[in-house]
Amino acid sequence: MLHIKKLNLDEIREIYIAYMHEAFPPSELRPFASMEMLYNKNCYPCYGFYDETDSLCAYAYFSCTENGKYALLDYFAVKKDLRGTGIGS
Repeated sequence: MLHIKKLNLDEIREIYIAYMHEAFPPSELRPFASMEMLYNKNCYPCYGFYDETDSLCAYAYFSCTENGKYALLDYFAVKKDLRGTGIGS
């Protein structure tokens, strides 16, 4: 059973460095500084999906308007070794 955890900035950075460069082409990956700026404005909530051993399985990053009325799913990916197992569905 997966559980969801809201990520702090350090966790967002760790996932960015460890997994996002593999999951997304460079032309689609925003610079981390942009994510950090939005996060510091409370406009970039990010979530990790973890298994029962607290291992990361997937992640979702959202970009939101400052008033929180609208959100865009900026990135969603399942770790490479878990793709095709149904975790992302």
